[in-house]
Amino acid sequence: MNLVPTAAVQSRPRLLLGGARILIHLGGIASVALIMALPFVSQRTIGLALQAREAGIHQAIFSLETLVHVGLAACFWAMLYLSWSWFQITRQERKARGPRPSRTIVRARGNVILETLVVFPIFLLLIFGLAQFAVLNIASMLTTVAAFQATRTVWIWEREPVGPDEIERKAVIQAASVVAPVVPGEYAAQPSTSSSDYSENRGIFVASQFPWPVADSGYQGRNIGDRLADEMAGLNPPIDFVSAVDTAAFSHRTVRKLTSAYGSIDVSFEPDAASNSLLKVTTTYHHLNAFPLVAGLFGQNYERAGREGYHVPITRVLSIERQRPSPDRTQFPRMLPGGGGAEPYLF
Repeated sequence: MNLVPTAAVQSRPRLLLGGARILIHLGGIASVALIMALPFVSQRTIGLALQAREAGIHQAIFSLETLVHVGLAACFWAMLYLSWSWFQITRQERKARGPRPSRTIVRARGNVILETLVVFPIFLLLIFGLAQFAVLNIASMLTTVAAFQATRTVWIWEREPVGPDEIERKAVIQAASVVAPVVPGEYAAQPSTSSSDYSENRGIFVASQFPWPVADSGYQGRNIGDRLADEMAGLNPPIDFVSAVDTAAFSHRTVRKLTSAYGSIDVSFEPDAASNSLLKVTTTYHHLNAFPLVAGLFGQNYERAGREGYHVPITRVLSIERQRPSPDRTQFPRMLPGGGGAEPYLF
């Protein structure tokens, strides 16, 4: 007796094969998205992003930025898959054709060179454009987290007896520590003596990289950071691919990125117009496009922190409820020993 498989039985291998392909593509997209984010995102940044999301700050922006990041990863994965498929098809066709006369081979090589000269510039433009857009999207995500950190810093210091300039400087330091991984560090910056607060914060990051910390690690880190920052001040290297991916040593890269980040961020705050009990904090990060060929497609040409180039201003505006003012403690009475009346309570 001959058994004829039904249509449902015949379709099972196809469904399994299709499901396996979908899982492979999803895994590839997830891997590319992770690889794209690893150089710019740390455990601390993820923790701040989760805190900002729990606080309900810019949930829509986070969702949109994450969706764009996954979409760009899908584009890169599609390019890799199509390139590999084209390579496999070309290889099979060459095997099927077999050997050719030498004249035909010469003509084929000429056609290949001509096609390469036509397609290669377009291919580079597409690759650099996607890479620059991916970096801008990550810079946008980090700016959102940096705005959350700057807003918290302003909230803490706004009621303290310090001036607004010092508060904004402290907020800039906190924001710069978040966006530093995405800042192109191979470019000109202001000298390290512009602010002692910047110098101290940079010294902390340098000292944290010492393999064997010593008692005066902070002092040594600050001296090393100031020296490296002074060496890079006034430099004006051209925009190229090598500078865009930051090939310097990690310790040098840390100093350069932080120094450039200090001059690339603006923080300002004021009472919210809708309610005097709210504090509005505006954080703007001016990202320098460092990828060649496509820098002018995404930004505007102006000078920032001693470097002229195509920048993209990324602005986040957050509002937070202000701290309640401290009570006038001199108005609180205190009882004198022995029950002899009261006098102003002096702390």
